Amino acid sequence: MNSGSVLAIETSTRTGSVAARFGARRGVQQLEGERAHAIDLLPRIEALLAELASDACAAALDSIERIAVGIGPGSFTGVRIGIATAQGLARATGAALVGVPSFAALAFRELAVGEDAATVFDARAQRFYFAHYRRTRVGLETLAAPIAIRAADLATRVHAATRILGDARVATLKELDAADRERVETGAIPRADAVLDLADLLPRDASAARTHALEPMYLRAFGEL
Repeated sequence: MNSGSVLAIETSTRTGSVAARFGARRGVQQLEGERAHAIDLLPRIEALLAELASDACAAALDSIERIAVGIGPGSFTGVRIGIATAQGLARATGAALVGVPSFAALAFRELAVGEDAATVFDARAQRFYFAHYRRTRVGLETLAAPIAIRAADLATRVHAATRILGDARVATLKELDAADRERVETGAIPRADAVLDLADLLPRDASAARTHALEPMYLRAFGEL
């Protein structure tokens, strides 16, 4: 399912990105900083679509058939902006809309077939986002759905994973044993091109029937301690 025109948005981290595909042509652009999510997101989308669309396509945005957006977990502000933008564009263009868990997109991009990994990122307020995935020949298997937990509850969960994809704070947690801290692979983040690729594996009927039906994966309440 890789034909047609698709736009993908991923803004769950400080370094957001957008990706698009027009037939065989595809590209990706990054946004630096959460402020850029609000200010630069639409201009970056327009610039990317103009770059990829054929000369015959005068209105690149109107030709988008499907919009995929990362729904978190991650930055509350970033996820809200990404989903709101995707919903607005879907309403304006009539494109189908599908939400992709951001951690699933990260695992899909980083893992080889047969590999599994825990994804662990700082959720602030003394919590960490955790999920566990395995890459399969046909996509991605969720071994443990995303949750927000305390550091003390991470040790046994990450120990069971072959790989650990996380951020710099996870690599220094005293609650993890030294061997697991050494195994934490930092630097990889959810990206829009992976959101696009993972959305390609979803059936068309997985798109939200109504654009307002898509919900962010917050996992914890605002201000929760």
